[in-house]
Amino acid sequence: MPRAHASTRIELRASAKRRSRYLSAARRRGLTLSEWARRHLDDAAESDLTAELPSEPTAADVADALGARGALRGSKLRDRIAALRGTPWS
Repeated sequence: MPRAHASTRIELRASAKRRSRYLSAARRRGLTLSEWARRHLDDAAESDLTAELPSEPTAADVADALGARGALRGSKLRDRIAALRGTPWS
């Protein structure tokens, strides 16, 4: 990505321990903390923006999901789990 002059500032709250870790990682790469943060934020943004989003559910998908509603009703699943756990409060 071409380097442009920064015209705005982004503030990030972090604990002293986190800031120290970030600073150590930046120094290890020979970067300032700002350069290190920009690179990582650029990589994260690129990954998020180019990731394939899940497709919207079809009418058949919705019908299948709604058809499963209540499928366990009357199966006494809660009682069987409580018996296996051996605890009276679950």
